[in-house]
Amino acid sequence: MGDLSLLETELDSMSPPGRDLATLNNQLDQTHHFLSKLEARQAEVDAVATDGQNLVAHGHAPDAQSTRDQLDSLRKQASRLEDRGKNRLDELEKTLSRVESFYDLYGGIMRHIDEASAEERAFKPIGGDVELVRQQQEEFRHFRTELIVPLSRDLDEANRNGQGLVQSAANGVSTSALESDLEKMNDRWNNLKEKLNDRERRLDVAFLQSGKFQEALQVGLIVVSF
Repeated sequence: MGDLSLLETELDSMSPPGRDLATLNNQLDQTHHFLSKLEARQAEVDAVATDGQNLVAHGHAPDAQSTRDQLDSLRKQASRLEDRGKNRLDELEKTLSRVESFYDLYGGIMRHIDEASAEERAFKPIGGDVELVRQQQEEFRHFRTELIVPLSRDLDEANRNGQGLVQSAANGVSTSALESDLEKMNDRWNNLKEKLNDRERRLDVAFLQSGKFQEALQVGLIVVSF
């Protein structure tokens, strides 16, 4: 049947799975529509097969073997198209799940970077005496443990998953939006890390300087006492 050949051409012309949600959802709609059309053609193939078998059974087919061969070829073509269509649907659904998982994680990371950046901006100026600096160091360590360390793990996972999607894309599939989002995420993360590393260094310097000052003061007091 010519319709099956047209459907095969349609399936052959479908592009590989995309790497963005809009493209993947469009491709899923396209594939579901293809399978619906194929199902209708398969019903027609079954009807033609039944008619052909009746002709053969009643001796009305001039070449019974040729008729059987033609019917068998139609069934195989329809079955092959169904397998390919279902395999494409499965591949699209799996890819969509990977992209959705990446963007779920990506969205959480960007929110947490916003939260961490707000907390970083809210840090009080570094104190000048030992006890205050120690307290600020402890607060900073707590901030890193509770927010920055888990965020760093999420970022590693997002980069791993995002790069996996980019590298596994077929030739001709655009990954520009995905790569742009990865770059944006890493730029914001690196900017935050730079600010946090700077504060940590300044806290360490302040602690050393305040400690030396206290030591010098104590020595001075001892000298004065003599």
